[in-house]
Amino acid sequence: MKKIWPMGCKKTPTEDKVNELLADPKFIAQMKIDGVRGILQFDVDGTPHLTTRGASVDDPETPIEITHRLPQLQRKYPQLAGTILDGEIWCPGYTSAEISGMVSYKSTVPVDHHIKLHVFDVLAINNNMTIGYMLKKRLLLLDNLYKEILCTHRGIEIVPFEVTKEGKQNLLYKELEEGREGIVLKNLSSTYRLGKPGREAKPVNHWYKVKKKDTIDVTITGSEPPEKYYKDPQTATLDLSRLTKPYQMGWFGSITFMFKDEDGIMRYGSCSGITDNMKSKLSNGEHHIKDEYVGMIMEVEYMEKTSDGNLRHPRFVRIREREEK
Repeated sequence: MKKIWPMGCKKTPTEDKVNELLADPKFIAQMKIDGVRGILQFDVDGTPHLTTRGASVDDPETPIEITHRLPQLQRKYPQLAGTILDGEIWCPGYTSAEISGMVSYKSTVPVDHHIKLHVFDVLAINNNMTIGYMLKKRLLLLDNLYKEILCTHRGIEIVPFEVTKEGKQNLLYKELEEGREGIVLKNLSSTYRLGKPGREAKPVNHWYKVKKKDTIDVTITGSEPPEKYYKDPQTATLDLSRLTKPYQMGWFGSITFMFKDEDGIMRYGSCSGITDNMKSKLSNGEHHIKDEYVGMIMEVEYMEKTSDGNLRHPRFVRIREREEK
């Protein structure tokens, strides 16, 4: 099995750039799926192996395999031997955090049988690597593969795409209006660039994500303690008779992080939006995050970047998977 780290998208371009790409016939549009990235490989006898962007602590060079978590993707396909598919593990109605919780390597949460790998690219067919082909050719190969074989696979769906300016605009409006992430605009002339261990490749002029909100991977640096007492909502006066729930439970208040911006400048921040269950899992019982999570990669969502380069309203999404096998 090949050790494959996927290609990702460049950050949301400016509004002018979005309009330019929507009108450009060289770019197609697909819905941006809010799930867990998955690479599905079929070995020499057609046995499937599904990996994510996460890696083991003991072996950071190797993506974690989660095939055992998805019975719907465990069927052997001898006719697909040497084929590699790129997609997103997802089911309508679930957030990426919920999907991640179900399919995580060590998870014991029951997996919804409706979850599928939504495939949008093919990286190899019968041991012939296709990453050097233009996207236009890869999509044609994927379409043929679906019609001939994949259409019978209950755990796989192909992500459709729009070609015309009107079709791309309508898809963007629909995705945003229905509360989903947005779209990805892809250059039909682009090849596929493999990433490095634990990191996606994000080449210029290949794929662009267009979404209402943006996300970024940051490094956890620690945490801030919670408020000790509740405040009167009218006067903001501390109520010394009422300890806050996070303080009583020994949880932290927020997670602090750092990241490098496009110019290589280090930025710092802290994020909210962390559920009680997640705080309970990550806290050490003494109002701090557990030491084992410091230095790990966390995905945060934010509205936009401020004029000084920091994130406006950052919100916790998930911690990138890095597990002991």
